[in-house]
Amino acid sequence: MAEIVPFRGYLYNPEKVGDISLVLTKPYDKIDDPLREKYFERSPHNFCHVELPRPEPADGHYATAASTLQKWMREGVLFQYHEPALFLYTQRFSNPLFPEEVLERTAFIALLRLVEFGRGVRPHERTLSGPKADRLKMMRATGCHLGHIFMLYSDPEQSVNQAIRAAAESAPPFHQGTDDDGVAHAIRPITDRAVVSRVQAAMKGRELFIADGHHRYETALNYRNERRAAGVNTAVAEGADFRMCSFVCMEDPALVILPTHRVVRNAPPLLREQFLKHAEKEFTVISYRFSGEQDRERVMEEFLEDLRFEGTARSVVGAALPDAREFFLLCLKDESAMKRARPDASAAFRSLDVAVLHTLVLEKFYGIDAGRLERQENVTYMADAREAAEAGLSGRGGAQAAFILNPTRVRDVAAVAVAGERMPQKSTDFYPKLASGLVVFRISEKGGPA
Repeated sequence: MAEIVPFRGYLYNPEKVGDISLVLTKPYDKIDDPLREKYFERSPHNFCHVELPRPEPADGHYATAASTLQKWMREGVLFQYHEPALFLYTQRFSNPLFPEEVLERTAFIALLRLVEFGRGVRPHERTLSGPKADRLKMMRATGCHLGHIFMLYSDPEQSVNQAIRAAAESAPPFHQGTDDDGVAHAIRPITDRAVVSRVQAAMKGRELFIADGHHRYETALNYRNERRAAGVNTAVAEGADFRMCSFVCMEDPALVILPTHRVVRNAPPLLREQFLKHAEKEFTVISYRFSGEQDRERVMEEFLEDLRFEGTARSVVGAALPDAREFFLLCLKDESAMKRARPDASAAFRSLDVAVLHTLVLEKFYGIDAGRLERQENVTYMADAREAAEAGLSGRGGAQAAFILNPTRVRDVAAVAVAGERMPQKSTDFYPKLASGLVVFRISEKGGPA
């Protein structure tokens, strides 16, 4: 299954860029225009100058990214590590779900030989054509992998983590920096051949699950196929048959998934009584009333705590409606409701809170089907539960309702992927994101034509 390969990654030269914190970025798809400008102002060598340069007409920004990357390599801003390595990658952070808890997540960065989905690598989310076209143009222009694919594997004993940590514990971090969210990122190259072989052997029989980076993985497959069609030998060392990934153990207690909440707009309006009439057909509805502004925060805290508690035993969705001085918990009465509504889906899919919300609430109550969700006509997404609930209560920005979710569990991500299905969009938000700029992989074509 998983074929893991060390590689000679390109790394920032601290003598040229100074503090590594100044050059790291979020993944390209998490960078909006204000953040991009912030990165540009932070350093002339910030990785955003390559990952997401300023837009130009006729796709000129791809050429800009390529010329910037070549210039940095030529001037030694980025240098190629002297020998093939795996890279231990740690992220130390406060858990947003429980801010008093400080965690450290362990990963390792390596090349993965590309395989088609279902042959050792499983996706869990759907992809869109636009991002894949964009990243393919960027890969053609730069000949590099700029960002990582966040790949999960199961290792209940955490033998791989123990092996790479033991190999690197005597060495200080090769690079370390802190991002705008306060996450401390550090990498350490591992070149000991015995350790590398041990990791390769341990990973060989494991199935992999894409956490983040579905578009990038499919783009790598498309690029590989293009180069093969052009007569290039993609199987050479560090060739297009490989994709740079960060591998994270599913059993790592520092693997955190955050929920993403839904706010409904531009849909047929439902008054409180109509909403409850619909809800009570399939859900036990628990109301959390508050008397005024001062009481609202206390009741909201109780509501969110009960949402977490109830979610340990059954499917549950929180709700907030405009002009109502109450929150609601919608607790699914009987799992057969999802079986009737989605007889084509697996039990793993039907058990997802987000699937229950989309199927039994958004579609049945508001007529928001998968097509409308993909076109983003009626639903916007919010990361903060309190902000989403406040939007639902106030009707701010035309909000007609807000639905609050618990995080999707890692085991459910794997179960849905194994069933060969894809989750609804915005079902998972793995935290923290992998930083771009720590390691760059340059695709080799030195072997010449196939």
